[in-house]
Amino acid sequence: MGRTGHRGIGTLAAWALAEVSALAAGCDRDLGDRRGPRPTAAPCERAFGDKLGVPFVRVCPADLVGAIEAPFWISAAPVGCTAGAHGTLSCPPVLPLGPRPPGASRIAPRTAQVTEAAFAHRTCALRFGGRLPTITERAQARDALGLSAVVVTESSDPSPRLSAQALAEWTTERPCDDAPAALATSCAPTRFPSGAIAEVPWPQLRACHASPAPAAGALIVEVGESCPNAGVDAASPRCLLALPAATGPQQAFALDCRALTEEEAIHPDGAMGAAGTAGERAAFRCVVPESALVGTTTAP
Repeated sequence: MGRTGHRGIGTLAAWALAEVSALAAGCDRDLGDRRGPRPTAAPCERAFGDKLGVPFVRVCPADLVGAIEAPFWISAAPVGCTAGAHGTLSCPPVLPLGPRPPGASRIAPRTAQVTEAAFAHRTCALRFGGRLPTITERAQARDALGLSAVVVTESSDPSPRLSAQALAEWTTERPCDDAPAALATSCAPTRFPSGAIAEVPWPQLRACHASPAPAAGALIVEVGESCPNAGVDAASPRCLLALPAATGPQQAFALDCRALTEEEAIHPDGAMGAAGTAGERAAFRCVVPESALVGTTTAP
């Protein structure tokens, strides 16, 4: 009798539990019906931001389909010299190629701080709340948006020409967002892009603006190439610099360059015409969380 009674109690408990589960499920369905479909994540769109005078741009998966899995924010120009640093750090003028925020018709030259990897790592972490980009992120930003820091030089040997070379930048093997005061061995940096110049030819540097121009009938040069007779012989074919992006229609820019002033041409190491930066120093840009740019972002 007792055993039969226990089975009855167990059956009743199971029945009650089933009723409670069904009721809960019904409530969930009712709430779902009232609330409507679950909201989907907002589509990623091109946007720009600013932090401490450094421009940032959002890179979206649609910018490089099949290669970018999640959006990220990266500085649209290398980090420049801070106030008071000019004259003590290597800060060559560079042309920061890439997308422009609304209202910016020309790309203006900016100085790029060329420094040691550990200093670059600390700057991204402590000044911007971010980190150095990985090799993959840096390559994706270049291929998707054409982001590149270009050093323009002018030479006359063997013939007058302008050359546009990518400046070496620091990257890491993996996201390195821990230990902001030190650069861990596990995310030690390497130079990017492959073949970029590490030594800045200081005496030949030019400060250049870049303006979008139609490519039809012009001589197009890529980053890493030279433009013969550029800015020397007005009768020669005009050279345009191509945006180094792997996607979208080709964009080309006309360069308006000037020689550096006497003050600018003095290398920060103290000697006019010094060889420039070499060894374990490079320019850098940072990847930051969107929260670091709150209140500054704009969409085109």
